[in-house]
Amino acid sequence: MPHPDAWKIDLHVLERSWRAWATADLILCEQAWLRIYTFDAYWARGQSLGKVDNGGGDKVHALFTPAGTTVKGFDHESKASRYARDDFQPWPGIYDGMHQALREALNDPALEPEDVTFCLWRGQSDAHWWRGLELPPGVNDGSDHLLSRLFSSPDEYREWAEDYYERPVELDAVALLLTGAVITPDLIGRLDPERDAEAVMDELTECGLIRIPVK
Repeated sequence: MPHPDAWKIDLHVLERSWRAWATADLILCEQAWLRIYTFDAYWARGQSLGKVDNGGGDKVHALFTPAGTTVKGFDHESKASRYARDDFQPWPGIYDGMHQALREALNDPALEPEDVTFCLWRGQSDAHWWRGLELPPGVNDGSDHLLSRLFSSPDEYREWAEDYYERPVELDAVALLLTGAVITPDLIGRLDPERDAEAVMDELTECGLIRIPVK
């Protein structure tokens, strides 16, 4: 049987925050391959995909579906990695008890379902998050480290972004993104005056992160 997880974040808060950090990364970094946070609102019919990829082998995928949300992480240094096992298979039981609709959505090869050291899921009507198993003592699944990258406040993202991009980042502009504010050339310029606002708007539209002002 799966057991409830202590992670408290609300499904809608998680998706809104992921969209905000992906939008900020897209504005702050012209080179897509250097961005850490991404979001694709058109991943599949009725599904959106958030991703954190640190470029060093660690990843978090969040699949938002009508049935609920799955957050799958992979810490490449974890003893729970399939590459640390003789059979090169995911740790037994890591997906046990997952809602069928969520498990089927996760089967897409592009989501790398076998590269997993922890997985949490929550159906739309669930009161809390679930995970399939507790790993043995001494086996760190990387969830504490990787889930800490899912920032809960504009200050946390701003602190990370200033360190990663090595430049000042306006806190008020980041906070506006978190509230779901309409993206305008002015807001883009506040985050990065050097960026081509039209190019940013085109890219945001392509991945479904844009909200068009009502005229």
